[in-house]
Amino acid sequence: MELLRALGAVIEKPDTAVTRLAAMIELPARPTATEHALLFEAQLPPHASRYLSADGARVDAICERMASYWRATGATPPAEPDHLGHLVTFYADLVDMQTGETDEARRHAVGRLRKTVLWEHLLTWLPAYLTKVDLIAPRVYRRWSQLLWQAATREAWTVGPPNAVPGFLAELNALADPPQGDIRALVAHLCAPARSGLILVPVDVRRAADALQTASPQGPLGEALRALLERRTAGMLEWLATEARRWETRHERNRDLLPALSDHWTRRARATRTLLHGWARTLSPAHPERPHVDTPGQPAAHAH
Repeated sequence: MELLRALGAVIEKPDTAVTRLAAMIELPARPTATEHALLFEAQLPPHASRYLSADGARVDAICERMASYWRATGATPPAEPDHLGHLVTFYADLVDMQTGETDEARRHAVGRLRKTVLWEHLLTWLPAYLTKVDLIAPRVYRRWSQLLWQAATREAWTVGPPNAVPGFLAELNALADPPQGDIRALVAHLCAPARSGLILVPVDVRRAADALQTASPQGPLGEALRALLERRTAGMLEWLATEARRWETRHERNRDLLPALSDHWTRRARATRTLLHGWARTLSPAHPERPHVDTPGQPAAHAH
């Protein structure tokens, strides 16, 4: 479990201890403060609730549910219980607790908790998150993501499959699609990975703007997506639909190992692609770049 602990700790802000851990697990380079900030602060914050919520915002209820598992072991939860580093380290602690427990009933209870943390709070979002890391991260963090994925898959085989898909994923499936023409609602949908099936980050906005040969909007992810959708609606809908199709393929790769969770993410990406194509079909030929825009005074969607 020392490898898991090192993988959890090495995504903290680089310092002497992080550099030592990076060398211990044979990462190809020393993580730098600049690389860490660009990846984990500007692009992919490593907080589970951002990827599992209905709007892409950190949600106190999700954080509290995760904190409750620390309390169940008698430990004090960290300030950010949904942080990937804390979750991975806590999971390693649970493995050691289960291995060292001599009381059969307590060992079984810790084993159930271990399985819950793995399947509900790590593997529900980690495959998509690590895929995105591998797509955009510098070499040192790409290697980190590969090592963590190898460790996570070993654990999935060890503890066995879950009895059911977590209820909060079913709740996301039940949410209504954004109303036709409501760009703010569409942006909120797109910024919620477990709901849309996509992980979009600021660098994707620049990619889309380059593809559409237009200036890249500034500001938080949600604001920038909305600006592009309002400026180049038809082209942006097509670009997003293509992204959704790519994510379908990425999720399908995990079907053998994570069938139920992979199916959830695949279905969400496919539903988003269908939604985007539906919006595109209803565009007025006379105004191909501007469908109905939100009326003034509507509450803004969360932009993360």
